[in-house]
Amino acid sequence: MDCPFCEVPLLYDHQESFYVCQVCGRQFDDEFINSRRANLKKKNKYGSKKIEVDGYMFDSKKEAKMYEQLRDMQKVGMIKDLELQPEFLLQKKFRNFDGDKIREIKYYADFMFFDCEQDRWRVVDCKGYKTKVFRIKRKLFDFIYRDEYALEEEV
Repeated sequence: MDCPFCEVPLLYDHQESFYVCQVCGRQFDDEFINSRRANLKKKNKYGSKKIEVDGYMFDSKKEAKMYEQLRDMQKVGMIKDLELQPEFLLQKKFRNFDGDKIREIKYYADFMFFDCEQDRWRVVDCKGYKTKVFRIKRKLFDFIYRDEYALEEEV
């Protein structure tokens, strides 16, 4: 569980029986943590429902439908090498001036495949809503991979 204020992992203090944030020092009891966990399980914040197709779990009906279209396109030879949830490194991990560890930034697209008709690699992301984080990652992706992949959004 992460601190709701700092978004860093909480540590459990076994002697005092509470969770403490490593950054801000705030303390949280078991009741608060359990209520947060219950709320996390309730509903996706964007209202989408997970759906299973061909043994794969998709975050939305839109993403599942796109998979079915791409799967069928691959069967007839329009595309090849369909990959689900490809990972792209946007920034390597490093230590800042103060010696603090800064985590790497990764982007997980929904699909990647080679388009035989256009003779190029394509990366597709199904979005119902463009978040601020996605907009930033999109810019980083376009800067780093602009010569290799075409990122397309299915909104």
